[in-house]
Amino acid sequence: MLANHPSFSHYLNILRQTPLFSNLAGTTLAEMLASFQQQTWPKNSSMETGNSNGQFLYVIINGRVKMSRINPDSGRELTIFLMSTGDVFDVICLLDEYEHDVSLTAIDEVETLYAPMPEVRNWIDKHPEFNRAFLPYLGQQIRSLEELAADLSLHDTITRLSRLILRHTAYNNNHTPLTAAKPATGSLHINPLQKLKLINNLSHEELAHMIGSVRAVISRHMLKLQQDGIIKYKRKYLEIKEIHALLEKAKKTLSMRPK
Repeated sequence: MLANHPSFSHYLNILRQTPLFSNLAGTTLAEMLASFQQQTWPKNSSMETGNSNGQFLYVIINGRVKMSRINPDSGRELTIFLMSTGDVFDVICLLDEYEHDVSLTAIDEVETLYAPMPEVRNWIDKHPEFNRAFLPYLGQQIRSLEELAADLSLHDTITRLSRLILRHTAYNNNHTPLTAAKPATGSLHINPLQKLKLINNLSHEELAHMIGSVRAVISRHMLKLQQDGIIKYKRKYLEIKEIHALLEKAKKTLSMRPK
């Protein structure tokens, strides 16, 4: 993207607000932006990036992107990451240069910037400040994968659902894993605001994909949470009414499940 592009300043300001680029000098950021191009996808579309061989790194400017794996025989789907503004993909291709067998879906209308992978790898070598921002971001993604693996292995469905909702409440603005969000006392800091971020208007089917379940099971648990007065759910918009009760459900494990 050339400096005289009509949207150059607009994208420069957006990148300044993203975790990976916020600490970069203006000249460095402008130099990087010159390597980016812009691409958009309509809502609910499959994002055919041609990136299975890791040719480009994408930065999300607007909208949400779902990265998932799908069983070709059963059609079962597991969401690996739900990403939004400031997130990048595909980090795995950036690191190991191998193809990555995942599906990408635009949950909303999505706008991205993308740059060639070799150029991004050059930034990591050339700009220590970019590398310092990249490592914590990578660590956050590894923690998210660890949480997903632990949830699928150790927790029942209602516990996984409760933990998913809690990870996306307003108190947890950085989507910090629950294990990392606990202070020394072992309790979570609760913000009076109990609105959800990122997953608020997702269907029960999409929520099921995020925790390794199916729509019918999620619908049953959501109804029970409503009947218990813990949540309010209407037209896909979710509000938490009793966050401490939800926290109690999130502490359950398979070993605590009634026989």
